[in-house]
Amino acid sequence: MDTLQLVKDNKYGGQNDGQYGGWDSMVGELVRQEADVAIAPLTITSSREQVIDFTKPFMTQGISIMIKKPAKEKPGVFSFMSPLSHEIWTCIVFAYVGVSIVLFLVIEMHCKSGVSNDFSICNSLWFTLGAFMQQGVDICPRSLSGRLVGSVWWFFTLIIISSYTANMAAFLTIERLVTPINSLDDLASQTEVEYGTLQGGSSMEFFEKSKITVYSRMWEFMSSRKHVFTSTYEEGIERVRTSKGKYAFLLESVKNDYINEQLPCDTMKIGHNLNSNGYGVATPPHSPLKESLNLAILSLKESGDLLRLKNKWWVDNSECGKDTQVSTPLTLTLSKIAGIFYILTGGLALSVVVAIIEFCYKSKMDASRAKKLHCRQTLQCSHICSIIRFCSATSIYSAIRHYSDTRFYSAIKVFSAVLYSVANAHCEDLMLKYESRTCEVMEELAVNFCCNDPVLRTLVQWARLLRELRLGVGGSGSAITDKARAQCGSALCS
Repeated sequence: MDTLQLVKDNKYGGQNDGQYGGWDSMVGELVRQEADVAIAPLTITSSREQVIDFTKPFMTQGISIMIKKPAKEKPGVFSFMSPLSHEIWTCIVFAYVGVSIVLFLVIEMHCKSGVSNDFSICNSLWFTLGAFMQQGVDICPRSLSGRLVGSVWWFFTLIIISSYTANMAAFLTIERLVTPINSLDDLASQTEVEYGTLQGGSSMEFFEKSKITVYSRMWEFMSSRKHVFTSTYEEGIERVRTSKGKYAFLLESVKNDYINEQLPCDTMKIGHNLNSNGYGVATPPHSPLKESLNLAILSLKESGDLLRLKNKWWVDNSECGKDTQVSTPLTLTLSKIAGIFYILTGGLALSVVVAIIEFCYKSKMDASRAKKLHCRQTLQCSHICSIIRFCSATSIYSAIRHYSDTRFYSAIKVFSAVLYSVANAHCEDLMLKYESRTCEVMEELAVNFCCNDPVLRTLVQWARLLRELRLGVGGSGSAITDKARAQCGSALCS
């Protein structure tokens, strides 16, 4: 008579030298042929396969991590800063200061060539801040290098503001789950949260025999703390729920997924599966039932009945809402938008190069214009000296003859000699040397003694003409030349 019964100790079976056949529980009953078939979530392992037979796997699973679901985090007072990570905010501050300084420097270099500079360091900071805040300012750069800095900063601001706006709504409306452990590496690299597995199960065997560094380190942690192991799955799940986040249970992913969909919905799975294996139906060695069971399992897979049954119990009959899913981190990290910082840095470097080229070019052009102006002034001076040379002989002769018997004779003779020397020597050098003294002498004579005398008045006008040429206050070169021609056409010259 066929009967269906539960295993006596409610365990799946592990190696036990104290039992007949070296195995206990469900596997031991098959080894001792106390049962014909074992139907359970019995993981297919190499050690079990050596003593019993397994059918083809009817479900694939792996070891996973179960933790207590943390409390949902609601938006705080400063949640408006959450869309961007702390490193991005820091980089934005440095970029703001750097762009302002570069903008000030490149415009300052441009303005050294004669253009007025409205961009002080304060105005540069204000311009950069106004652009970042999407506001206008009343000053704009005029040079090519300055406009290049502004354009790169505007593009940088466009990307940052767009990315921030896209994430802002989600951060202020979605209640996110913040978990202290997000992966196996996080769990293995800390000691505050303890973790364990089922005593004598396939998960424990996996960690005990694993040669992978992370798994070996986890086994050392668990084996040094015997209290982390549990005798049943229910004990481990209950410990997760009552530990206030200080205990993680390592169990098969199928069991983990099912428990997470059941009330009170306070547990969750984190990370990926640690391995991949399957559940199979077990029989004693060389049992004739194995082939029939294999054919039945393949038939159920091909018809989709196994998938339908899994969806019925794991998905359709879920007692928890969709909000149990873990929200992926929405914070925008620097690695995702690092390219815009590279563009900003490249644009600033290019603007500095353009500013240097502008400065060199304008300096060369200013030097060329100064040289042309000097040549033009020298030529104008030569024209004036020619006129003076033409008229000076008559002027000097008339003045000396008219005052030959007076006390002004000596002073007039001195000035006349200087004027004649200026007219016949190198005009520019001698005018710079004698012009100031001769003007003082002649103005003193004209004012104190004979301001109405036409001859002295003419000589004073000659002295003032020299001063205008020296100081550049008489207008353009052509205007001074016209004055000289008019002076030459006076009654004295004639």
